[in-house]
Amino acid sequence: MLVALIGNTQVLYLKNKYLEIYKDDKSIISATAVVIKGPSEGEYNYKYTVKARTGKYKNKKFIVYINKKNKKLLEYGDLIKIKGEYSAPEVARNYKGFDYSQYLKTLNIYGTIKVEESKIINKNQLSPILISINNIKENHNIISIGYSEALLKLNDKNEIVPVTKQELLSKSSLGEPQKYGKLTLYTFVDSAVSGNQRFTVGYSDAKWSGFDGFNVETAPYVGEDFISITIPSRYTILNNYFWGSYATSGIGNPTGRLTEVSQNSLIYAFDELTKLPGINATTYTNSIRIAARASTNNLTPTTEMYSSQYIHTYSKLNLSPSISSGGSIDWGIGSSDEAWKLSSYCTTNF
Repeated sequence: MLVALIGNTQVLYLKNKYLEIYKDDKSIISATAVVIKGPSEGEYNYKYTVKARTGKYKNKKFIVYINKKNKKLLEYGDLIKIKGEYSAPEVARNYKGFDYSQYLKTLNIYGTIKVEESKIINKNQLSPILISINNIKENHNIISIGYSEALLKLNDKNEIVPVTKQELLSKSSLGEPQKYGKLTLYTFVDSAVSGNQRFTVGYSDAKWSGFDGFNVETAPYVGEDFISITIPSRYTILNNYFWGSYATSGIGNPTGRLTEVSQNSLIYAFDELTKLPGINATTYTNSIRIAARASTNNLTPTTEMYSSQYIHTYSKLNLSPSISSGGSIDWGIGSSDEAWKLSSYCTTNF
């Protein structure tokens, strides 16, 4: 009875979420959104799927139709501003008829917008890895693929060779980036089978987009920050890695301090700011990536989650994080501490 009650409550909650948007049926709405699919060509329109970035519709997905008279095609990752007539999806009109509304709900899409005005604000507003994967899936004419960390490998003869299209799509997974202030965090996973073992590498990747000395809460500041990666419990960590870079080139790279490591979690600490040599000025750490390489004898494909966490401190705190036997992390942050946490995750089925 309790399970049924919880299930019905969840269905009702989701239904109400959609109904709030459906109230705008036939209304003219404006939104800033990023293109996440398309284009597909119809007789009179180009069709795209977009995800709203701001305002009332933030994080909602819509199908948009743009008339072919607008000859400038949009691309995956474009940030656009649109204005047009919103239409709620139609429900089935007869018994066992096609229910378009229910179909869009399975895709987390809230309806369609017939665009009257559109403007490209910026290009390539999604992760370069996501854009590369999309281009491959869409069979775009790719002349070359760069960025060796993700897209090159060593073969059995110890030669550097490209990762194949099939390997990229079947053995890699990228979680959706999470952002707060000037920090963006995402989780990326690689996996491969060798002999009777499956190997995986979970990455936690953090990037600061700028420094603002007057807004220390949402930008780099003095003192240590922390970053972690947690991999599924069937794996055992074999190796750990830390990479980083400063916004100012030519001064070396940040150093990470491994504070905790367990069977399936690890934590690094590092200083966000460093003094520039010879002058009275500082620079900030604009990119940090950590990785845990692990293995398991369990080769059964399993739906699992990899998670990243980033702790930003904006006062000099002496945090002592700990990892439980189950892999969960206690950061030891009190309600009055000047710190916050950003989390990201990636779901896989390897």
